[in-house]
Amino acid sequence: MNCREVRRLFPLYYDSEGDAGLQLEIGDHVAVCPECQHWFSRQSHGEDALVHLLSTGDATPATWEAIEDRVRASARPRPRSVRFRFWRAATALLAMAAALLVAVVLRQWPWAPASITDLSQLAAAEHERYVDGRWKVEVQSESVDDVERALRPRAGFAVRCPPKGQAGSHLRGGGLCQLGQETGVHIVGDVQARPVSVIVLPGDALRSFPHMREHLVTEKKPHRCREGRYEMVASLLHGHVVVVLGEISPDVLVEILQGYGSHHASNTADKPFLAALR
Repeated sequence: MNCREVRRLFPLYYDSEGDAGLQLEIGDHVAVCPECQHWFSRQSHGEDALVHLLSTGDATPATWEAIEDRVRASARPRPRSVRFRFWRAATALLAMAAALLVAVVLRQWPWAPASITDLSQLAAAEHERYVDGRWKVEVQSESVDDVERALRPRAGFAVRCPPKGQAGSHLRGGGLCQLGQETGVHIVGDVQARPVSVIVLPGDALRSFPHMREHLVTEKKPHRCREGRYEMVASLLHGHVVVVLGEISPDVLVEILQGYGSHHASNTADKPFLAALR
């Protein structure tokens, strides 16, 4: 096998493709040919640097400019054997660039696969579905009583809505939702013309969300956090996990949360429940 043939087969050698005999034959040639050793070293260094750039860099203008420079360089006229190698590199480069773009988009977009155990991420993704119109309001009504009566049998626990007009809120309805492995109730409305969600789970579901459980069991006041562009507050109220979120002041969300709590019996019912979770 001569130098031209070995270099033409570099992509297979670098990616450990092809049969073992071919890999051995290429390796034997490179081991005794200083020129091919140097050529292979340069090619491998370029590939490694490119992979490192795409796997660790952010989608900055400088990154995309470097990608474009590499693609333009790969398209320059070259002898056939070398041009094949660079066209292959350009195709792989574009594929990696597309994968990087998808990764950046997914990192910034609320998403909620069943494997996630962060309740704040799951709640944000559920609210996003409502805002985008991807979640259908199963029970459409501005009546607190109507929504509660319709959802209780389906939820299997004592569903409540925040009192009508709490913090200027307007009830729009509700339905069931899936947060990871747990089924809860999603109550929707708006405050100051902005969508707000109240998500309620039975208390024992908190064992599926260790991060939120730690906050709710140890903190003496509603837990506040932010997920993406959504403000969020959460608390344990009468054996239920209640999360209120939206693009609105956390103080308003706390007021809605407190209204939910006041709509129930005395909060002394929480004490034995909290003790059981510790």
